Amino acid sequence: MRQLSSQLQLARFFRATKADAWIVYSATREVLEWFARQKIPVLALGGRSLGLPIASVHTDVGRAMAGAVKAMVMLGHRRIVLIAGRLWRDPQPNLSALLFLDCLKRHRIRVSNFNIPEWEETPAGLKRMLESLFSATPPTALIIVEPSACVAALIFLAGRGIVVPRDLSLVSLLPDPVFSLFRPEIAHFDWPIPALVDSTAR
Repeated sequence: MRQLSSQLQLARFFRATKADAWIVYSATREVLEWFARQKIPVLALGGRSLGLPIASVHTDVGRAMAGAVKAMVMLGHRRIVLIAGRLWRDPQPNLSALLFLDCLKRHRIRVSNFNIPEWEETPAGLKRMLESLFSATPPTALIIVEPSACVAALIFLAGRGIVVPRDLSLVSLLPDPVFSLFRPEIAHFDWPIPALVDSTAR
């Protein structure tokens, strides 16, 4: 029912907006399937577009993810957790999440739901998930997709006396200007934004 409501809202917005083409950023499979049925040019920028008859541009996080996991393993970490939004997890892990799990397996780390936990994407949901993660056998390293969740996690950890990077390794998948205010600066992946914009403009 919720999915149907979202598609009706999307259809209304689509009809009310005059455009020659659409760029759809980081969309769910359902949204991209809906756009694939429309008779207008569409470019998917990220999201779950694999196999759909629409143009798409993606960033390959393979080398960066493999490098981050390898660095964490070399520091002695075995309990590495990826905190990612629903788009990465449901209805099954996306390609980037599967890559993360494959990196763990290559380092002989057993994987489970612990490594990519489910959570409700609200402040309360993030707090509940972190409390659950750190209640018994806590992770020693975190990779967090969204910068806002990264900052919230840092506040949660500070409240428990856990200092990054002294007590826990943390990497943000995305950059954010606020990271430059931290000392040491929050580790993060660099993204080829100009290349993505160029690809979009062609």
